[in-house]
Amino acid sequence: MNLINEFKMLFQTEDLSISERVKVLELKVSIDKGSIPDFSDIINLGKNIADRDKCIIEFNTIIEDHLRLVLKEPDESEYESFIDDLKDYEDSVLVILTIEKTIMENSFSIYCFKEFTKDLLNKSIVDIMSLFGLLLNRAEYLVFEIYDSDIFFSTQTMFFVNRSSHNITLKEINRSERISECKDISYFYNNSNLNLLPEDFKIVTSYDNNPYEEIFDKLVSILSLVYISTLATIEDDVLKVQISGQRNVDFSYELNRVMIHNPILFKIYSWIYNGGNLIDKALIARNILSLHCKYTNLINTDEKTYATIQSNFNLYLKDNVNQYLDLKNKVSEYICSVTTQVGDNVLSLFNNFKTNLLTLITFLFSVIIINIVSDNPLDNIFTRDIILILELILLGSIIYLLISISENKYRLKKIKSGYQVLKDSYNEILSNQDLEDIFKEDKAIKNAIKEVEDGTKKYMILWVGFILLSLSLLEFISSEPPISNFIKDIFKNIISLRNLLVQYYW
Repeated sequence: MNLINEFKMLFQTEDLSISERVKVLELKVSIDKGSIPDFSDIINLGKNIADRDKCIIEFNTIIEDHLRLVLKEPDESEYESFIDDLKDYEDSVLVILTIEKTIMENSFSIYCFKEFTKDLLNKSIVDIMSLFGLLLNRAEYLVFEIYDSDIFFSTQTMFFVNRSSHNITLKEINRSERISECKDISYFYNNSNLNLLPEDFKIVTSYDNNPYEEIFDKLVSILSLVYISTLATIEDDVLKVQISGQRNVDFSYELNRVMIHNPILFKIYSWIYNGGNLIDKALIARNILSLHCKYTNLINTDEKTYATIQSNFNLYLKDNVNQYLDLKNKVSEYICSVTTQVGDNVLSLFNNFKTNLLTLITFLFSVIIINIVSDNPLDNIFTRDIILILELILLGSIIYLLISISENKYRLKKIKSGYQVLKDSYNEILSNQDLEDIFKEDKAIKNAIKEVEDGTKKYMILWVGFILLSLSLLEFISSEPPISNFIKDIFKNIISLRNLLVQYYW
């Protein structure tokens, strides 16, 4: 049973004054002293009140006897003393029950839905907005627990439900994030105390003859218009908006008289703030609306205008896509060019190796030909001097190898640096995701560099192996191998020096 019926039964009366405002419920009844209930019945009354709310019950008499009890923690002795004092008088007792309602865990109480609604809907539109702004302050959603009616209806952020049923389904909207986006796109002068969204009043589930439908629909249109506009302010129940597009237009609406519900305004608002580049979408919508307002009032925006906004945005996207594809093609061409340059580095090293080998072979053939045309052909071709020259050529080949590798590394470094400069130059134009998509997470350049490094290692091993093999072969065929003799001389000198030192010290 609900609180109102319990109160009537407890004090045995139907003549009850009920007043429920947003934050306070007040019940008043005048009874004779014989109808004063027992203390235990007063305690039981508190079971019909939400724990988050504070309840005070007062008993007043004509002779100014007064008793004030906090229902959650009443003083029984004080109550019994008050009843004893009533025995000496034959006057009536005025009973006043006051509940101060608070929000806790996104829940709020409504004890008499009819009176709550009556009080709320008798207020001006701005006052209604202020009250809901206060209730929804910094909350993602709010559940109104109704104690006397089996009612259910909801918006995207508010739920009016019977207190015994809490089966609510939250819509996919981050309220605080959406408010922040609205502040970024549009300037609403009153957002400090009217921190509301169209979604707060957009009814999702309803019932027949819902008394809130008309006012909520108007609030949806008002707030949609606020966040579609460039500037908006509400002052003295007048909404003033400015739209800055291809031309600047200003409108004023008396909220309690002129303002009507237009679902197209919410469609435009939803289109702007749901996905994509919000700034671009808002600019295009305002451009179209500013031109549209030459022929009709902003509040009468129709479906054709909404379709025009979408068409213009699609054309804008098409232009952007073409530019994006051009950019992507240019980057792809550059990446192909870079990978080709990287591949040329390995080829350059291979060409240097061939040049080095060709030089050595040319020298050998020259020596052989000279010997053939000499007086003693093919005698003593590989003399000590020839062998020495060949070995010097091979040693020079090692130096040439080191220079080639160093040059290769420098070229690779410059290519990598140029690639990174190109990529960084698009940071302000493209998002990180776009950069990764276009540059393919640098896979092409990384693979090309790895191939260069692997190829360089292979050619370096081949080159060094050729030099070592050639030196060994020359030393083997020579009657007076220079390197071997040089090494032997060094060892002989070391041994001689050692023997001299030994003789000297011993």
